[in-house]
Amino acid sequence: MRCEILNIGEELLNGTSVNTNATWLCGRFAHLGARIVAVTMVGDGLNDILAAFHAAAQRADFVVVTGGLGPTSDDRTKEATLRYFGGSLVPVESEIERIRRLFADRGLPLTERNIEQGYVPDTCTPITNPVGTAPGMEFKSEGRIWLFLPGVPAEMKALVDQNIHRWFTDAESGKTFVADEIMVIGVGESFVADRIAPWQAQLPAHLALAYLPSAGLVRIRLSCFSEDAGHDRLLIRSELQKVLAIFPGEAFYTAMEEWNHHFYRVLHQQNISLSVAESCTGGYLAHRITSVPGSSSIFRGGVVAYHNDIKTELLGVPATTLERHGAVSRETVEQMAFAVRSRFRTHMGVAISGVAGPDGGTPEKPVGTVWIAVADNLGVEKAMFLMGTDRIRNIEKSAVMAMKMVLNRLATAR
Repeated sequence: MRCEILNIGEELLNGTSVNTNATWLCGRFAHLGARIVAVTMVGDGLNDILAAFHAAAQRADFVVVTGGLGPTSDDRTKEATLRYFGGSLVPVESEIERIRRLFADRGLPLTERNIEQGYVPDTCTPITNPVGTAPGMEFKSEGRIWLFLPGVPAEMKALVDQNIHRWFTDAESGKTFVADEIMVIGVGESFVADRIAPWQAQLPAHLALAYLPSAGLVRIRLSCFSEDAGHDRLLIRSELQKVLAIFPGEAFYTAMEEWNHHFYRVLHQQNISLSVAESCTGGYLAHRITSVPGSSSIFRGGVVAYHNDIKTELLGVPATTLERHGAVSRETVEQMAFAVRSRFRTHMGVAISGVAGPDGGTPEKPVGTVWIAVADNLGVEKAMFLMGTDRIRNIEKSAVMAMKMVLNRLATAR
């Protein structure tokens, strides 16, 4: 299935908003076997939107459009669908009633502009929006499927998650999309490729290999369209087990989960509690952990000890340690990890301190130098990393490496 993602909104073109919808949609649809042939961004102009529709129809047989379904004058996507697919706006009583209830539950006044969001072209099938006002729309035209979704990320994601498997039922071919993956942590993409080259050379021809890199990790995915899904699931799992053996302590089987979800699941299954003491990451590790629903079962809290005074006053790091070794040192993160574990009464304590950049480095501790420590009842594991010079990536990679160290510590303790 050839799929195009079309995102509408001036804010995407003038730099005020990052197009996170495209990234998320590409991941979700590619995961189910769609071949993403293009990602297009276009402004709010009616003629520009229509031109984008015509171009997408030449490239794809499945087009996903986000944005422009709101109640304001710059939201012109619905008008564009009337021009492109024909028809006229009609009220969908179930959607209008849902909008009424939504505003009543929130104690907000309901205007005619809000009610108009319950009107859709009579040439489409409305798709209920479970968390917002604007319903989605599904059109079928000349053998293509067109999906029109709200641009608000939370609404768009809820709509997709509620319907995606219906859209991807492939009854005609009789084939099932099968995929699985592992994550390699702390090894660059090119080094991963070099190390798995002999394994890749012997892969069965019908299995597709994909590298999916992000800060600090590389996801290795195998997939295929299968006539015998049970057999190919076992085959893919067997092949990925070979990759795990190539990267002992560096690769993890995650069952297609995001890294922080995998991290949560492992700690939850082992009934492990965690606390964190962060300096250069500024709370990002805590954010990554707590972005997973249910994380309160493993995470008790943390301290953002950005200034040295906080390291001393809240975590008890002696001033002499900071004077002799500095905030970015083995000695400092060890004491931070033990202190936060004790203070929050958790099984494990994690500490991070580093030079995130772009300045603050020295010849001895250049930008990107990061120390991480993990303390438990058996002692402490610590490591120093040279992350690079990009501040944001250093923060993201530090959190990934800290989670990796926790999982390795748990595996070693078993």
